[in-house]
Amino acid sequence: MYQGNKVRLRAYRQQDIENVLRQVNDYDSVRMSASGVILPATYDDEMRWISQQTSMGHGEYQFAIETLDEQYVGGCGIHKVDWKNRVGQVGILIGNPNLRGHGFGSDAIRTLCRVGFGEMNMNKLALTVMAENEAAIRCYSACGFQIEGRLRKEVWREGLYHDLVAMGLLADEWRRGSSAI
Repeated sequence: MYQGNKVRLRAYRQQDIENVLRQVNDYDSVRMSASGVILPATYDDEMRWISQQTSMGHGEYQFAIETLDEQYVGGCGIHKVDWKNRVGQVGILIGNPNLRGHGFGSDAIRTLCRVGFGEMNMNKLALTVMAENEAAIRCYSACGFQIEGRLRKEVWREGLYHDLVAMGLLADEWRRGSSAI
């Protein structure tokens, strides 16, 4: 369990299933964060996914995000870990719209960076985000991530192609800025 200023990152529990289902099946919550086809998830799908989340993972490390008073906020993780090059992909979902804009996401990302750099010895944490998701880009930038490029017309969503913005944070940048961010 890793604690930030506002949130705690912890293992998923079976009791999280209703919150996870509500969030992954809320189209407005996932439309800007998922690049694949958005399909409804069933109870069995999510129970299987939760049961596969383990500390023994070999490239995917997922955390439930909760407030310090144990209210479920969403999920985040480091996935597609390339151990040779020490690069991991970061992802987050704050599925409850009432909990967005209160600093939970940025605190979760900062805490996740502490895990990635301080515990896993990653050299770089990277992500892609839909270019229209300005709030997420602001959040990642506030956490120290730099825009590295733009993947043009990378995602087909709602009858249009959308650009992705590639962002990254290097370990030495995080070490220099972690006290400031």
